Amino acid sequence: MTKSIIGLFTLSLLSVLAGVYSHGLQQKNPETLFLTKEGIREYKNFNKLIPENKNLVIGLDYIEKPTFSEYLEKKRFFIALKQKYSETFEIILPENQYRHLKHFKEALEKDQFPHGPLKLTGKRHLAFLIIEKDINSSFNNIIDQVAEAFPQAKMAGIPYTNYLLDRYSKAISEKVFPIMFGISFLLILLLTFSLRDSILIFLPCFYTALISLSVIKLIYQSMNMVTSIIPLMAFAINLSIAFHLYFTMINEGSFRLAIKKKLTPFLLMIFTTAIGFGSLYVAEIKAISEFGALSSALILTTSFFTLLWFCFVEGLFKNAPKVLKLPLFSSAIFSKSLSIKTIFLFSFLTVIITLPIIPKINVITDATRYFPKATGLKIAMDNINEKVVGLPLYQFIFSFEKDLEIEKLKEIEVFENKLKKRLLELKSEIKIFSMNSVISENNRAYSGMAKIPSQMLSYATLRSRLPTTLKESFPLSNKYKISLLGKSSNVGSYTKILDQLEIFVAENFQYPYLVNGLYYNLMVSQKEMIKVLTKSFLFALLIVSFIAYLYVRKKRIFFIFLFVNIIPVFISLIFLYLFNFSLNIATIMTYSISIGIIVDSSFHIIHSLERKEGNGFEEYFKTTIVPIIGSSALLVLSFSLFGFNQFLPIKQFGLNLSLILALGLIFDLFVLPTLYLGHSRVKEVLNEGNL
Repeated sequence: MTKSIIGLFTLSLLSVLAGVYSHGLQQKNPETLFLTKEGIREYKNFNKLIPENKNLVIGLDYIEKPTFSEYLEKKRFFIALKQKYSETFEIILPENQYRHLKHFKEALEKDQFPHGPLKLTGKRHLAFLIIEKDINSSFNNIIDQVAEAFPQAKMAGIPYTNYLLDRYSKAISEKVFPIMFGISFLLILLLTFSLRDSILIFLPCFYTALISLSVIKLIYQSMNMVTSIIPLMAFAINLSIAFHLYFTMINEGSFRLAIKKKLTPFLLMIFTTAIGFGSLYVAEIKAISEFGALSSALILTTSFFTLLWFCFVEGLFKNAPKVLKLPLFSSAIFSKSLSIKTIFLFSFLTVIITLPIIPKINVITDATRYFPKATGLKIAMDNINEKVVGLPLYQFIFSFEKDLEIEKLKEIEVFENKLKKRLLELKSEIKIFSMNSVISENNRAYSGMAKIPSQMLSYATLRSRLPTTLKESFPLSNKYKISLLGKSSNVGSYTKILDQLEIFVAENFQYPYLVNGLYYNLMVSQKEMIKVLTKSFLFALLIVSFIAYLYVRKKRIFFIFLFVNIIPVFISLIFLYLFNFSLNIATIMTYSISIGIIVDSSFHIIHSLERKEGNGFEEYFKTTIVPIIGSSALLVLSFSLFGFNQFLPIKQFGLNLSLILALGLIFDLFVLPTLYLGHSRVKEVLNEGNL
């Protein structure tokens, strides 16, 4: 008993220290979060070539035309902001688009607004542009101050999207964590009818969440929307292990006997779950790859933490009841599984229905669509991108043999005018933003002509008056950047326009070029999503099926495992389509993860069917079926609680994983025995004591 107390105290102390260490762990979602490993390298190289300074657009809408006095009132706030952050940010005011303040006042009164791609003044709006000087600068404080000063302000830009990602992923730790812990504890209490036992089952699982948080802080110093899922996954997986172990212990009488009886399925349960998560390591998208590697490692370590906890705590379970009843379930339900004919007919129909549905499933790669529709955030951001300035969707960098002179700039101007016409032909709202477009707009204010000057000196003079950050982003050297601005879009429409643009450039402007930028790399990355799903799922499925073959040493088990894990996925895709769910950065992970979890119960069932000793079907029901249903119910409920989070990827991740696990449970209970035995008479076979 003394050793047990010391062991429990040590594990608890280590867990509490881990929790203390993880305190203050912040949410940070960098703009490169969803890029592929290759995309991150290419984007960094692009930024070295020509920096892509991120910008925040703040729009203020008016029912009537904004007055000059209203502008001056807003200006005071932004001037104070400019002085406070002069070292790290550059703030562009609406008046900066005019020669003098008096010209801006006149233009405001006469509705003479800018014609270029940047429209900080409009008939019903004023807008302010904040551009980073230092790529390591955080916009969060500025966004908070703007939101406090102008609650009705609309904002757009990559910094604002990242800010919202931080806020919504933070809600996981603030809302989903407590709900998940509370409801899980109540469910344990309902199934055990013992407060003491419930606490002893719950604590190691809660501790594994704290340990996971501390490891994330140690390795990454912060959490993002992907890694924030890891502590919840660790909690849920260990809760399933703990619950299964508890049932076995109280039926066998001790931890030692429980391990002796089910050591192999427990180890298979842990390792196959780790394989399911670890299969995501093969993903090209860095965030998913890191999630897979870290989750797999933590599942292995925290699972053995849970086993060690039960080794120390077993004496406290001695007075537990010998027979546990699962409410609403009778053993008679499981005395027979489905017939082979029913299984294959149902599976055939499922595949036939699913195949034409797959191309129709919504694939969401536009991060602005991740936010709840009720907030109107996407509409507001699209509105800003349309009225003020768009997102830099396509960044074309052209290379020339020498630094640009006015003759070459004139040639580029001709090409840009052709490009404008082509964009209109494509019925696109994309606008051209380049050094020529800015100089042309500024020249309009001086000469009344919207074209670049005919002399290089005049061109250079106009350019010298531009903000430093703008000149850095659009250098005048042997490189020339054309940025095409517009609203965010999904990868399909984005790629279609890009293909048309590249054909046009090849036919009309035969200079070497490259297309790059953050948004471009993001779209390239998102095209990898289906590959991630397929590659990681197949990898996990094949490895787990092979492990099953090595365990049972029967060739047919390999194909049985393939079957019972593929069909639930097909069924889940039907539900995905019917409920208008999507394949997104989070839901694509659910399929390979589910493989590792579903097979846990598969191994327990096969292990029980293989045993010839024991008390037949009733023992099978008590020691295998009841723990499987109980632990699976905990997992399904735990992951379904993600549905309380309104952030689309997290919400659909949990609900989709819950659905797949529920389907997997049904297949394990009513399909796997039939395929393994060759018939559906489970009770009859077990009572006979042989296969």
